[in-house]
Amino acid sequence: MALQLPAAKRLATPLALAIGFLVALFASTALGSEADLAIPDLHQGTFKSLGGISAWNLLAIGAMVICGTLGISLYQLYQIKKQPAHQSMLDVAEIIFQTCKTYLIQQGKFLLMLFVLIAICISYYILGASHEAEPRAAAEVAAAAGEAALPPLSRPMTLALVLLFAIVGMGGSYSVAWYGIRVNTYANARTAFASLRGEPWDVVNIPLRAGMSIGLFLISLELVMMVIILLFVPRQVVGVCFLGFAIGESLGASALRIAGGIFTKIADIGSDLMKIVFNVKEDDPRNPGVIADCTGDNAGDSVGPTADGFETYGVTGVALISFIVLAITQASGVENYLDLQAKLIVWIFAMRFLMDFMSGVSYFINQAISEAKYKGLKEFDFEEPLTRLIWIASILCITTSFGMSWLLIRDLAVERAGVFTNLPHLWWQLATIISCGTLAAVLIPEFTKIFTSSHSKHVHEIVTASREGGASLTILSGIVAGNFSAFWKGMLIAGLMGIAYYVSMPLEILNIQQSLQDVMGPHASIFAFGLVAFGFLCMGPVNIAVDSYGPVTDNAQSIFELAQTEHIPGVKEQIERDFGFVPDFTQGKHYLEANDSAGNTFKATAKPVLIGTAVVGATTMIFAIILLLEKTVIDGKSLLQLSLTDAPVLLGFICGGSVIFWFSGASMQAVTTGAYSAVEFIKKNMKLDKKEADLEDSKTVVRICTEYAQKGMWNIFIALMTITLAFAFFDPNFFVAYLISIAVFGLFQAIYMANAGGAWDNAKKLVEVDLKEKGTALHAATVVGDTVGDPFKDTTSVALNPIIKFSTLFGLLAVEIAVGMRLSTAASHTTNYIPYVGVVMLAIALIFVWRSFYAMRIPEKA
Repeated sequence: MALQLPAAKRLATPLALAIGFLVALFASTALGSEADLAIPDLHQGTFKSLGGISAWNLLAIGAMVICGTLGISLYQLYQIKKQPAHQSMLDVAEIIFQTCKTYLIQQGKFLLMLFVLIAICISYYILGASHEAEPRAAAEVAAAAGEAALPPLSRPMTLALVLLFAIVGMGGSYSVAWYGIRVNTYANARTAFASLRGEPWDVVNIPLRAGMSIGLFLISLELVMMVIILLFVPRQVVGVCFLGFAIGESLGASALRIAGGIFTKIADIGSDLMKIVFNVKEDDPRNPGVIADCTGDNAGDSVGPTADGFETYGVTGVALISFIVLAITQASGVENYLDLQAKLIVWIFAMRFLMDFMSGVSYFINQAISEAKYKGLKEFDFEEPLTRLIWIASILCITTSFGMSWLLIRDLAVERAGVFTNLPHLWWQLATIISCGTLAAVLIPEFTKIFTSSHSKHVHEIVTASREGGASLTILSGIVAGNFSAFWKGMLIAGLMGIAYYVSMPLEILNIQQSLQDVMGPHASIFAFGLVAFGFLCMGPVNIAVDSYGPVTDNAQSIFELAQTEHIPGVKEQIERDFGFVPDFTQGKHYLEANDSAGNTFKATAKPVLIGTAVVGATTMIFAIILLLEKTVIDGKSLLQLSLTDAPVLLGFICGGSVIFWFSGASMQAVTTGAYSAVEFIKKNMKLDKKEADLEDSKTVVRICTEYAQKGMWNIFIALMTITLAFAFFDPNFFVAYLISIAVFGLFQAIYMANAGGAWDNAKKLVEVDLKEKGTALHAATVVGDTVGDPFKDTTSVALNPIIKFSTLFGLLAVEIAVGMRLSTAASHTTNYIPYVGVVMLAIALIFVWRSFYAMRIPEKA
C-alpha cells in the first residue's frame, strides 16, 4: 500500500524560508551554557550503607537487572503469539498490521524530515558558538573533585555525539511505537477468538498481558538508554547529550502523537457516521472506513501513547538531573556538591530500577488473584482487575520509595563553610514527596472513572439527556462532565503538590529543622514538584499497560465483525475439531463490547496521568531555565527579574493561553477537514449489496487519513518551533511567563477535553451494550456526541502533553541561543537587534498558524 506525502511539496516554499532563516541566525550565535549541565564523576559518590559501592557501579548493576525486565517483556510477547486464533481472524489482524506498518514507515520518513530542522538548530548551536563557559565549568568541577580538568572534546565530536543521541532518543520513541503495534496486532485476533470460549477472563487476560509487555519494554528500554549516556558518554558532554536525547525523543513523540491523533479520529469519525447514514452495525465489513479505523486505533491509541510515555519518562528524568546539577553547586555554598549530585542522581535511577521491577511483580500478583477469582465465571466487572493492578502497583511502589530512600540516602550530609550538617530526615521527606506523585497516579484514574466510566452517573446523565433532547443535550451534558472533571483534578493535583511543598520545608510542627532547603536552597519546592512528576511515573509500566489495553479491545471487536467467522460454512464443527471447544458467537460479541467499554475507561484514566506528569515535569524544566537566566548578568543586572506586575510577565501569560487555544483549533481543524473528505469518499463508495468493502477503497481512506495527519502536523510543528524561538528573543521575563502559561492552560484544556470525550464515548457504549438500543434515535444522538468527543479526547487533549514538553525543552535551547546573542551584543556594545529577530521569527510562525486554519479549510462547493 503506497501512502503519499502530499503536504511536503506544498510546504516547500515556507519551509525553505524557515530553514534559511534559522541557518542565517544560528551561524552568528555565541553562547555556551550547556556546560552548566556538568554531570559529576559518578565514581566519586559512594554508599556506605551498601558496603561503599560507588554510584557508577550501582547504576551499572541496576541496568543489568533492567535488561532482565526487557526479557520478561519479550517473553510476554511470545506467550501472546502462542495463543490460538481462527485463520479468518488472523488474516484480518495481518491486514491491520500491514496497514499500520505502512503508516509507521511513512511517519518514520516524516520524522527524518522534521529532524533536519532540529539538527540545524543543534549544529549551529554547537559549531557556531564561542562556548567560553565550557572550559571554565570543566575546570571548576575538576578542581572540586581534586583532579585535573578533562580536556574538552572538539566541537565536531561534541556535535556528532549530541546528534547521535538525539537520533537515539527519536529512534527510541519510534521503536517502542513499532513494538506496540506488533504486540497489539498479535493480541487483537487472539482476544477476539478467546471470546468464543465463553470465559470472559481470557478476554481480559490477553490485552492486559499485551499492555504489560509494552509497558515493561518501554520503561526498561528508556532506563537502559539513559544509563548508557550517564555511564559511558565522555563526562564533558553528558549534559548536552542528555539535552539532545530529550529533544530527540520529544520530537518523535510529538510527531507520532499529533499525527496519530489526527489520523485515528479522521478514520473513527468517517467510520462511525456511516452507522447513522446507512443504519449499519459497528465495524460493518462493507464500510471502507473500518480498516482505516482499525489502523487508527493503533496509530492514535498505541503508537502515540507508547512514544509519548517513552518521552515523558525520559524528559522527566532529564529535568530532574538538570535541576540537581544547576541547583546544587559550589556557588550555592555547598562544598560537597559533587558527592550530593552523584548520590541524588543515582538515587533517582535506583528508585526507577526497583519500581520498574515492582510494576512487573504487581502484574504477576494481580494475575494470580484474578485467575483464582474469575476463572470459570461467566460474568464479572471487566474494570475490576485493571483497577486492582493499579492499586497493587501503587502500594508496592510507595513501599519501595521509602525502603530504597532509607537504604541509599539516610546518611546524607551537607557541608557548608567546612561544617557538616547531617540530614537524618531527608530520606523519608523525599520518599513522601515522591509518594504524593504515586498517589496522584492512583487517584487520578479513580477521579476519571467518576466522569467517564459506563457506570458513572455523569455518563448515565448524558444518556438520559440524549433520550429527550437528542444530540444537543448529549453534547451539553458531556461538556458539563469535562468541566467538572477539570475542576476536581486540578484541585487534586494542587493538593498533592501542596503537600509536597509542605514536606520540602522545615516541619515546625514536628520540631524538624532540617529539610530539602538545606540541599536545594530557595529552589527546594520546585525540586519537590519535579519529584511529584517522578512519582506520577513510578509505576510507569502499569500506566502504559492499562492505556494499551484499549486499542487491543477496540481492534478485537472490529476483527470479530470483519472476519465474519460465524458465517463460514461448518465453522463451529471446525473450531470444535481444531481447538477443542464449541464457539458461542453471541456471547463472544457481548464480551468484546463490554471489554471495549472497559478499555475506553482505562484509556481515559491514563491520559490525565501523562498530562499531569507533563505539566509538573515541565515546571521543573522551566525553573531550570530560570536558574540559567538568573546566573546571566549583563551590565550588573540579572536577565531575570520576575514580577507579576510587570507588563512582559502579564503578556507572556496571555500569549501562552493563546498558543494553547490555537493548537486546539488547529489540530481539530485537521480532523474536521480530513473527516469531511473521508465521509465524502465513503458515502460515494460504500456498496450495501456487497459482503465486504473493496481493498482499494479501504486503502484510499487510509491515504486520506495519512494526508491530513501529515499536513496538520507540518503546520503545527513548524509554527510551534518558530513561535518558541520568537518569544525567547523578546524578553526573558515574558518567555518564562509564556512557558508557565502553556503548562497551566494546557493542563486544564487537556483534562477538560479528555474527560468530556471519554464520557461521550462510554455514553454511546452504554446505549449499545447495556441498553441494546442500536439503530434508535437515542443511539444516533450518542454517536454524534462520540464523534464530537473523538478529537477532544484522542487528538487535542493527548497531543497537548508532548506540546507542553517540547515547548519547554526546545525553549531551553531557544533561551540559550537568546542569552548568547544578548551577551554578544553587550560585549561588543552594538545595537540590540534580538527583538527584531524575534519579530521575523514571529512572522514566520504566523504564516504557519494561518496555514493551519485557512489552508486546511473544507473546500466550498459551487
